[in-house]
Amino acid sequence: MFTVEHIKENSASVLEIRNADKALLALVNLKSGGSLDVLELEGAKIISNEGALPFASSVLFPFANRIAKGQYTFEGQTYQLKKGEVDPNNAIHGLIYDKEFEVVNQEVTSEKATVTMRCEQAAPQEGFPFLYSVELTYAVSNSELTLTVDVENIGNQSFPFTLGWHPYFESKNLWESHLIMDCKGKLKVDEFMIPVEKEALQLPSELQIGEQQFDDCFLLGDTTVGFKTPDYHIAIATTSKENYLQVYTPPGRKSMAIEPQTGPANSFNSAMGLQVLQPQERYNLSWNIQKIG
Repeated sequence: MFTVEHIKENSASVLEIRNADKALLALVNLKSGGSLDVLELEGAKIISNEGALPFASSVLFPFANRIAKGQYTFEGQTYQLKKGEVDPNNAIHGLIYDKEFEVVNQEVTSEKATVTMRCEQAAPQEGFPFLYSVELTYAVSNSELTLTVDVENIGNQSFPFTLGWHPYFESKNLWESHLIMDCKGKLKVDEFMIPVEKEALQLPSELQIGEQQFDDCFLLGDTTVGFKTPDYHIAIATTSKENYLQVYTPPGRKSMAIEPQTGPANSFNSAMGLQVLQPQERYNLSWNIQKIG
């Protein structure tokens, strides 16, 4: 049986989604951008933020990854975004990862639990004076989770955007874990992690992580990516037509960030994957994690 409980303790505000019969657990942090702090499917720990890794499971909007020097020009106007604490050279990972979300709807059936939460930016922000709302919908069943992101332009000016997601996937043995993807190349970056050109790259369809250290953006053919560890095997899929994948191995090597993105770093300047949302228009996509073994 599925249950949804809103836990408020001290300054925390967390949604707990459970199905005790099927060993399912999802914890969503409403005060940290609606991020998914924990995901357990059929008893396997898939996602955890126990190590307090930066931007863990954050939804990245209006840009994913970095904007060079925090500067960009849109429709003839130049803007300066605030640079990041973890990267003082660039703006990083958008503007909603630390926003508080409010639950606006929840439904529980015998097959799944669905919760929708919302935040609204009704006043101009530094470097991005455009108005928007973002709704996140988590739909959780026994063996999978779908996150749907719905963005609406609530202002009277069009704005540029890309979207990304920053989950860290647990592995008790990263050496013996494998990344499964249809790699068509990757982006070569400069010393500030800003893409400078596309680079041809051939990788095996099932890549053993081994000792490799990643902080790379791959260009994909197929929109589904797999991750196989000694404890579980998952497929990560997206509905987006723009399809980039950032992969990062953090210190400690107890997890791997596998980050689907609609555009790579510096998209506001390179226009790679960049989209424009007109006033009163909406855009949505879904990311799905399915346990297949």
